[in-house]
Amino acid sequence: MKTIRNSVFETNSSSMHSFSISNDTPSITQFNDLHIEIDASGNYGWGPDEVSTPEQKLDYAIVAMLIMNVEKLDGEDPDENEKQVVRFAKGAKLLERVRKYLSDIEWTFKSHGVYITWADNLFRIDQDRRWYVQIEHSGYIDHQSDPHNDCESEQIANWAMNDPESLFNFCFNNSYIIIDNDNH
Repeated sequence: MKTIRNSVFETNSSSMHSFSISNDTPSITQFNDLHIEIDASGNYGWGPDEVSTPEQKLDYAIVAMLIMNVEKLDGEDPDENEKQVVRFAKGAKLLERVRKYLSDIEWTFKSHGVYITWADNLFRIDQDRRWYVQIEHSGYIDHQSDPHNDCESEQIANWAMNDPESLFNFCFNNSYIIIDNDNH
């Protein structure tokens, strides 16, 4: 027997990220020197958790964007005991592309009176690794919900790369992400 359900998303993963993305414009669109610090360190795995503050939503978007842009070097997996996940990508073009995304986000948010400070160690060139560009972030999005496997997560990453005004609206309107699992 085959059961067909319409408008239902199902996964065999025991964790899920549920997105509530509002089309409303933020109630406040112009701030007076609001400062946000982003280090791409959010752990968006099993939860339970709610991603609802502008800082959390922007961090989630940056982690998703980095996941979309960064490939592991030669399939190497970081040591599970490492505190920081280190991913590598070939060439300086990636570094420049990601810097441009961050610059565009920073400029857009600044036009609304929101000033972003990026972590000092987000980028560096590691010449000992055959001239690969090393992008460090300790953030994580669960495998079933990362932007390669999830449309909503991919949409948020795309806003970070291509539409910083929509990203601003997402961060400052009533949108939120619920992270949960089946272990409770």
